Amino acid sequence: MNIMSDLKLIDVKIADRTYPLKIKSVDENRVKQAAEKINLQLKELRDKYDARDMQDYLAMILMLQLNSQTSVELPANIDFSEQLRTIEHHLNNMLK
Repeated sequence: MNIMSDLKLIDVKIADRTYPLKIKSVDENRVKQAAEKINLQLKELRDKYDARDMQDYLAMILMLQLNSQTSVELPANIDFSEQLRTIEHHLNNMLK
């Protein structure tokens, strides 16, 4: 079976941006659920924190996902600046 024939084009909206994705049909629900989860987390963070831009919120979501093995409640007044710089540094290194 041709791999391309098994792919389906869907649009996924994350953080007010639409991303066209080619995915396997069997993965459609999982991908859409992941986007919904990200958008829900994004809304919760936007209601709770004052970040500079959308990238900061998405970096926070990534940080929370990476640390999800440990159940830690974040204080309302936490300063994410240093953590965001560290995450940005790691992401930039991964993209090189």
